[in-house]
This record gives sequence, C-alpha cells and structure tokens, in this order.
Amino acid sequence: MRIFSEEHRRHISEALRGHSINKGIPKSKEHREKLRLANLGKKASPETRRRMSEAHRGRHPSEETIAKLRESNLGLKRSRAFCERMSEVASSRRHTAEYKAKMREALLGKYPGPASSNWHGGRRQQGGGYWLLYSPEHPFRSKTKYVLEHRLVVEKLLGRYLIHSDSVHHINKKHGDNRPENLMAFASKSAHLRFEKGGKTKPEEIIFDGRLLRQP
Repeated sequence: MRIFSEEHRRHISEALRGHSINKGIPKSKEHREKLRLANLGKKASPETRRRMSEAHRGRHPSEETIAKLRESNLGLKRSRAFCERMSEVASSRRHTAEYKAKMREALLGKYPGPASSNWHGGRRQQGGGYWLLYSPEHPFRSKTKYVLEHRLVVEKLLGRYLIHSDSVHHINKKHGDNRPENLMAFASKSAHLRFEKGGKTKPEEIIFDGRLLRQP
C-alpha cells in the first residue's frame, strides 16, 4: 500500500479544490459511516465553516428529506446537555439590548399619531399615573409628539406655554387627576419641592393655584 506524505496529500487537495469529482456518486451506508467516524470530534476552521456555509446557501431540503428527519427524531429523548446547548443557541439569537435600542430609535416617529399601531385616540397613561395627550404642534412636545396633560390644562388656564423650569403639582397626590382645582403651578422645581415638604413659598413663586377655583 502506497503511503503519501502530508505535503503530497496537501498538493493533491489543492489541485482538486473546486472539482466535484464525487458529485452525483451515491455512497453506501458503510462508506457514510466510515466518513462519519473519521470526522468525529474534528473541529473545522472558520475558513472551512465559511466555505461550507456558502456551499449550502440557497439549498433547501426536499419534502421527502424533511419527512425522514421528522420520523427519525420522533419520540427521540435528548440529553440534558443537548437541551442546554440548544437553549444557549436560542439565547444567542435573541436581540441584544443595544440592537433593540437602535431599532427603537430607527422607528421613533416613523408612524406617528393615528398611523401608529399603538394609537388609542391620542391619550395614554405612562408610569406614575400621568396622562399624555398627542400634541404634534406643541413647541415642547416629546419625540413621540406627546405632552403631559396636566401641563396642557395649566397652559390653557394661563393663556401661555409653560417653560421647562415651571413645575405642576397635584394637590391630592393623584397624578391622574388633572382637574384645574387639583393643580398648582410653580415658577421653579425648587419652589415645588419646598411646598411639598411644608416649607415656605413666596407668592410670586406660585404662578397658578387651583385651590382658588374650589367652591366654598
């Protein structure tokens, strides 16, 4: 039996690269089993995996092959290690938080207002019980074109827009209750905080007081 050197086998492999001399030749079951055992435990290099991926790209198994695979796996009990590995593979395919953030930014404002799948009439509630109203023309609208409802109520009563330093207070602590008589507005967030803690506030720091609208 003639034994080729490693270098000679490499030359033969390079010479035959790209030539599918075995294409279409059916292999016996015994031959396939020998190939399987010969490659068992071998790890393909990244370059080999890339070439294998390109070779199989666009190929789809036939209905007959799919049926055979389904029958061979029917009732098959998989080991715990195998299930854990499959779980790891599935987890690796999930979108990362960074990817989700990029997708959110890309879609932000693409389907505004009534065109959005989350449209509920232009009024929705966010965390803390605060209500938001769809106001696409408001100068201080958010990226999604919404404005806090309690600020819009105070703006309508004052006849002007509230600036960023203006702060609105809910008297009964219920953030979803935006009746005018339940709202107060302060010229600064520090004045608002002092009022909530029972401190002193100057009259000029209160720009709107809904308590004055209450019936005696």
